[in-house]
Parts: sequence; C-alpha cells; structure tokens
Amino acid sequence: KQWYQRRVRGDHGIAKMAYHAVMAADIDMRRDLFCNVILSGGASLVKGFRETFLKEIRKESNVRHTENLKINAVAAPERKYNSWIGGSIVGSLTCFQGAHISKELYEEVGPSIVHRYCLNYGNVKMGDFV
Repeated sequence: KQWYQRRVRGDHGIAKMAYHAVMAADIDMRRDLFCNVILSGGASLVKGFRETFLKEIRKESNVRHTENLKINAVAAPERKYNSWIGGSIVGSLTCFQGAHISKELYEEVGPSIVHRYCLNYGNVKMGDFV
C-alpha cells in the first residue's frame, strides 16, 4: 500500500482530494457525484487501487459526519485508454476544431507550440507562430 500513501499537493491523499472536490460542488449534486466516481489513468491500474480508494474516501466521509453517503467508484477495464478515448471524442466535435494543433504547425514550430498554444488558447492563429 506504499504506492497509495504518497501524498499529492501537501497533506492530502487522492481520496481526500476527491472527497473535498465533491463537497465543493452544489449540494444537490453531491449524492450523484459520490455514486459515480470514475477512476482512470495509469495509477488506477495498480492492484487494489479501487478498494483502497473506497476505503479511504469512506473513512474521510465518516470523519466529516457524512457517513450515510453511498459511495461508488467505477474502474472499467478500458480505463487505461480513457484519455485517448476522450481525446478522440473531443477531436471529432466541430466545436473544438479551433483547439487543435495541426500536424503542419507542429512540424513547422516544434514541440514548444503545445505549451505556447495551451497558454494562449483561443487567442492565436496559425500565423502567430510562423
């Protein structure tokens, strides 16, 4: 369990950060959010991650006197690919066409275009970087 005990951003673990993120949401949404936590990414593939996450977030809810909450976390087998799946969905939507960096622009400017573009998203045109 050493992998899980690492702390992110100071003294808060992943479950504690998730708990506080949900509690910061509108009160009417909290119950639905707690019932629909989606675990994704490489760290969630570690054996026992889901179970440890649930144990820790339930422990946090007991400390905060919200112990009657139903908490569920889904760790789908394809979660390893969720970022790619989400990216392909966003990439196919017309409303995000302006958010893309074209292959031509990337090849012309290089990797630095990613950081420059992300910092200025919405305020740039291809000619700004050439």
